[in-house]
Amino acid sequence: MLRLRALLRNFSLCHLYDSDPLQLASPFNAVRSVVYSHSGLINGNPFVLCRTRKMEMGTKTYYGHKTIYWTTREYGSDGKMKTFSLLRRG
Repeated sequence: MLRLRALLRNFSLCHLYDSDPLQLASPFNAVRSVVYSHSGLINGNPFVLCRTRKMEMGTKTYYGHKTIYWTTREYGSDGKMKTFSLLRRG
């Protein structure tokens, strides 16, 4: 824990954390998702690479209709594959 605090202070990353250094601050926990992350050591120095995505609600209203169609295949209790086709109009 002391090493983490020192790294945050040395690399000016304290603004990313609330009071607990193990809990990410609000910019990363409410609307952001981590898509990819990789961590490790290079010559004894820890590193973290990550790619995030931020969710934002759109302001446009959709008018009209959408048709969603999908097919699901699964094995029944008799061991045979069954196909279910579903159609949803909205």
